[in-house]
Amino acid sequence: MQTVARNDWDAWMDFAVYSYNLGRHTTVSHSPSELMLGWKLRIPNGILRSTRITEAGDLIEYHRKLLKMMEISDQCVEQAREREQQWRYYDRKALEDQRRARCLTTNRGVLHLVAEDIAQELRKEDPLRAAGDNPATGAAE
Repeated sequence: MQTVARNDWDAWMDFAVYSYNLGRHTTVSHSPSELMLGWKLRIPNGILRSTRITEAGDLIEYHRKLLKMMEISDQCVEQAREREQQWRYYDRKALEDQRRARCLTTNRGVLHLVAEDIAQELRKEDPLRAAGDNPATGAAE
């Protein structure tokens, strides 16, 4: 395992630094990694041990719970879909009403402008009518 020249220290340096940072120092009562990161480092063996299943649960009960939760989530999805359809329908109706109202106000404005233009043209053609004289009777109205 060891080389005679002992020049492989750079291969082991990472492990030495890791173990130094993992160890608790007596001056501060914490490890350097705890002070820098705010939590304890987890050693690889601890991670491997924690992922093992130590006790088998009841598979049938788990399956029942899973099916029940899936059914509940399906109901929630269906309710959300119905709400979204209702919102779309309401938004469509509201947008149609807004368009109609805008169209009516725009059309009224356009008609008003057209009526003013026609009146202006009539005044240009017949100045007596614009002054309020009635040309048929020859008297002022």
